Amino acid sequence: MHALLVGLARAIFGFAAAIAVLGLFAAGLVFDAPGSTESTLTWCFAASPIVYLVTYAVFRWKTRRSVDAADRLVLRWAILPLLGLAWVVTAIVALQVLCDGKFACRH
Repeated sequence: MHALLVGLARAIFGFAAAIAVLGLFAAGLVFDAPGSTESTLTWCFAASPIVYLVTYAVFRWKTRRSVDAADRLVLRWAILPLLGLAWVVTAIVALQVLCDGKFACRH
């Protein structure tokens, strides 16, 4: 059962990693607005694809090194990319709520 869940997590988080790679290309475009380079929230939003890809890479490395895919520890490592997804969602929501969707705000 654990091996099935880990395999499912690899597929879902792998698909999200492909989307995050596309997000890397768009991350530089958020700095087009004047004053957006001083906004902490804009930097968090621009870094969110990198954070997700790092958590996904650690997840893949830890699950690949495991001897037994049915191990509970492997299933715990499968939760790690959720932290990267939480960063992405938090950055988007913070920009929308605190800055009204404007990249050049001072929050």
